Amino acid sequence: MSKNTIVRVVLFTTLLLGLSTAFTGRASAEENIWTGIGPTIPYSGYISALAVDPVTPGTLYAARGEVYKSIDGGASWLAAGSGLPADPSGVFSLAIDPTLPSTVYAGTAGGVYKSMAGGASWLAANNGLGITDGYGYIYAMAIDPFAPNILYVGLGDVVYKSADGGENWQQVSVDLPVSAYVYSLVIDPKMPATLYAGTYGSVYKSIDSGAHWT
Repeated sequence: MSKNTIVRVVLFTTLLLGLSTAFTGRASAEENIWTGIGPTIPYSGYISALAVDPVTPGTLYAARGEVYKSIDGGASWLAAGSGLPADPSGVFSLAIDPTLPSTVYAGTAGGVYKSMAGGASWLAANNGLGITDGYGYIYAMAIDPFAPNILYVGLGDVVYKSADGGENWQQVSVDLPVSAYVYSLVIDPKMPATLYAGTYGSVYKSIDSGAHWT
C-alpha cells in the first residue's frame, strides 16, 4: 500500500470518528433536554408534589397552593376542584389509590384532604390527626400498595396511620426523635410493613408498620 493511500485511509477513519462523536454528542444532548410543561402556578410557586394515575398514566396531578390535573400527559392543566383549604402555601404531598385511582389524597397545610372524584371535589379527612388551630402540615404521605385503605402521613415528628381510607387516624410512631420532622415516607412494595421516613437529619426505618423506628 502506497504512502498516499495510507494517508487517505487515516484521514477517512479520523473523519468517520469525528462524525460519530458529533452525532453521539448531539443525541446525548437531545436525550437529556428537559422542557417545562406547566402548570402555570400563581405566586411564582414551585411544584411541591406530583402523582401519576397508575391505571391511566396520561393523568397527572401536580400540587402547590392547590391541585392541578392533566389528562393528556401534561399538555394542558386545570385546577382540580374545590374544597381544599385556601392557603397559597399549600399542598405538599399527594397519593393515589392504586386500585381505585379516582380516589386521591392531598397532604396540605390544614391536614389531609380526600377526593373520590379524581380531584373534582375534596373533603377534610383529619379525624385523629394532631391538627392545631386549623393547621397541620402534611409534608409526607404513603399508601399501602396491597391494602390501599391503609395510609401513613407525617405530621411534624409524628407518623400517623389510617386503616380506613383516611376516615380515622392514630399515631403509630413512638420513638422518632423530637424535631425529626418527617418530610417523606415510602413503603417497601414487597413488604408493606416496612416503611422509610426521610426526616430533618436522617432516614429512619420501621419493620412493624410504623410502630418503631431505627
